Amino acid sequence: MKEKKVLKRNRKKTTLYFILAISFAILCGLSVFFLLQQMQYSPLTLSIQDGETIAMEFGVDTTLPEVTASYRKSKFATSDTYVEVTMEGEVDLNNIGAYPVTYIASNSKETVTATRTYVVQDHTAPVISLLGNQVEYYSPGYYYTDPGFTASDNFDGDITEWVIRFDEGDKITYTVQDSYGNEHTIVRTLICQDVVKPTLTLNGEKDIIVQKGA
Repeated sequence: MKEKKVLKRNRKKTTLYFILAISFAILCGLSVFFLLQQMQYSPLTLSIQDGETIAMEFGVDTTLPEVTASYRKSKFATSDTYVEVTMEGEVDLNNIGAYPVTYIASNSKETVTATRTYVVQDHTAPVISLLGNQVEYYSPGYYYTDPGFTASDNFDGDITEWVIRFDEGDKITYTVQDSYGNEHTIVRTLICQDVVKPTLTLNGEKDIIVQKGA
């Protein structure tokens, strides 16, 4: 009888230990799960590399390319978490030069930075505008008079005086280059053709009265 009581007591202890072990395992599993949820699975990164250089066109109103920052919160996250990116520095598109801009992003664990340099350059060619027509006619025996031209540039302004004019037979070539080496050329074509109307001269009066039956 005494042995039966001891056996029964041992069974109860075994069952209790088993329940405690299972509870402890579940508690540990939950703790690990929540810990992994809090752990940062991938570092915070910016969408640009430090030291990048981007060329921008002088005088053109352009929005700077977007820069983003993100990280993966945990191993179980299915998408990245994005954080705000702040920018230090300005780009003046109306002044040629190099403008470094630093991008900064932070989360609860770290702060990352990257600097991109925007280089404002003039790659826009000047424009020559011909007065008159690009194809001109003149009569044989007459000297062709060039009606003129103008030239302008987005950076240098009026550069008409910089135009080089070159006569070559039935063509006139106009070329201009701005202070940054951007060039524009236009050609005017001359066609020698009798474009003067003939003149008819009447002898006597312009109006003559003739009597009927005379």
